[in-house]
Amino acid sequence: MKKYALFILMLSLTTYKAVSQEIVPFAGYMLAGKAEFYEGKIDFDDGATYGLSLIYNKGNGLPGIELTYSHTKSTGHFRPYPGFGLSEDVRDVNINYLHIGVIKGAPVNENIYPFLSLSVGGTWFAPEDRSAVWRFSTALGGGAKIYFTEKLGLMLRGRLLVPMQFAGLGGWCGIGTGGSGCGLSVNSYSTIIQGDFTAGLIIKLR
Repeated sequence: MKKYALFILMLSLTTYKAVSQEIVPFAGYMLAGKAEFYEGKIDFDDGATYGLSLIYNKGNGLPGIELTYSHTKSTGHFRPYPGFGLSEDVRDVNINYLHIGVIKGAPVNENIYPFLSLSVGGTWFAPEDRSAVWRFSTALGGGAKIYFTEKLGLMLRGRLLVPMQFAGLGGWCGIGTGGSGCGLSVNSYSTIIQGDFTAGLIIKLR
């Protein structure tokens, strides 16, 4: 249900009357973070990230609307704490963010535009051979747009990414009605904090 609600919200952008529209393919580096549990922790390897942003600029000092997708291929390392009889586990995991939010700034001059961004949406962790785990997430970012021409520029940004709760890690361990396949408590809760630093090519459509 959450997936469909997010999709419908994003479709509403087609009715948003923008002064200009920008498409920004980007790439960079993600700090993938870790998830703490009662029986152990899972560390995610940092690595390359890439994605795409669609920005609808309203003008007149009003914030723009931004739709962003990013993808990171990482490796998760489960390291159990002593006394639980669990084994270490390593597997690849795809980390995806799909967000919608606002972007607002003020130009320093006609070419440089510092900004802040705030967005909400869904994050899904997809370990190999397991079902994806969806979580509601937020992101706070800041950076600058640097325009070379009227239609082309560079977008630099850093973001703090926070899936709100990473509970049970069902996609990792196969948690079902009979409990966890790798021993993690079904009532375990852990907030995972991630971040990324990216550079993208701004292509102004109109």
